[in-house]
This record gives sequence, structure tokens and C-alpha cells, in this order.
Amino acid sequence: MRYGMHMGAHQRMYMTLLAEKYTPNSVGEWQSVMKERERLLEQLRSARETASEEKSKMRAQLREKVKSGEISSEQMEQQYKEWKEKNRGTVPSGEKENREAQREKFKQVHEEFDAAIASGDAAKIKVALPKLLEQMKAKNDRLAKRLAEKQK
Repeated sequence: MRYGMHMGAHQRMYMTLLAEKYTPNSVGEWQSVMKERERLLEQLRSARETASEEKSKMRAQLREKVKSGEISSEQMEQQYKEWKEKNRGTVPSGEKENREAQREKFKQVHEEFDAAIASGDAAKIKVALPKLLEQMKAKNDRLAKRLAEKQK
């Protein structure tokens, strides 16, 4: 099973059913985490759309200034570059390595989960599900931080 940024209705139901069967004490937590994920993703989508609209307006304004002779094409490109840096931010040093480590850990947990499901071994599934839940919580934390950055 491939997990992207969000879960579809079938994946949510599948994870809920697995939790009900193998880790019944965590069902409410799974539902809460999945609901939070959807909320965060919706807010991120909205923030991206707003940023895209702002970018389009700013580019149009800069083009008009070039057309009227107020600024040169080079100045327009420089102002656009400055706007992008201000609004997109930069990746902090060490963040790329941290992301790679997170991806590797993510991959390992998902491989363990996939193997547990494929084997049908209840004990392995019971061990894998809490790890997957913790990863989803961590992913929600990262999404919340990204959203906070976009809203600054």
C-alpha cells in the first residue's frame, strides 16, 4: 500500500478496520490523526492557492511596470526573485539530510507493515500498526509546521 500526502476514503476505512481488529485501544487515535491530516492538507491546499493567486497578481503588476517603462526586464526578474525568496523561504541547513533520514525510516516502517499484512501474522501487524500511527502523527506535525510557515 502506498501512502501519499493524504489518504483516500478506502485507505482510511482500511486503516480503521485494521486498528479495530488488531489494536482496538487505538481506534480513536487513528481516527483523530486521520481527521487532523485531512484538515491540515485542506489548509495547505488553500494556502497554496492563495500564494499562487498572489504570485500571478504580482507578476502581472511587474509586467505592467515593464510595459510602461517604469522598470526594466532585469529589474522585474530581480524583484520577482526577491519575492520568491521572501514568500517561499529557504531550506535550513541540515534539513535535506534530516528529510532523507525521515524518508528512510518511513520506508522501513512501511515495508515492515506491508510484510506483516502480506504474511497475515497478527502479532506482526499488532507491532507494525503503532509504528505507522506514530509516523502519521510525526507527518501531521511536519505538515502543521509547513502550514505555519506558509501563514507567516
